[in-house]
Amino acid sequence: ELGYKVHVAGNHEDFLVRFGQVQYKMVIIEELFFAGSIEENQALLALQNMPMPQRRHAAVILLGDSFQTFNALQAFQQSVQAVVNRAEIFLLGQLIEKTVEENEQFNHIFHDIQNRLGKEKAQ
Repeated sequence: ELGYKVHVAGNHEDFLVRFGQVQYKMVIIEELFFAGSIEENQALLALQNMPMPQRRHAAVILLGDSFQTFNALQAFQQSVQAVVNRAEIFLLGQLIEKTVEENEQFNHIFHDIQNRLGKEKAQ
């Protein structure tokens, strides 16, 4: 409905291979994706520990029962851009649009500053 092409990962390895090959604009990960607890979610752990230049292109939403939708502190604690509670999945479209827009704004500012610093060093 938002015009995105959707890929579904079959397991953690599949997710990591796809994430390494495609620059996704949006990634939605379930809290218990092939895991009994969030601490066992290997795909999420890999994203959380990934250097920012490797994951900066993607806005990441974490979906799960233990989150409060739009809770910025919980998102920060999980090293993602946003969290959504499964009971409020009807808000997912709005949240995707908001999260992608904020991520693009942040990246634009980041790249602008990076370019300015590069020009200053060249002078």
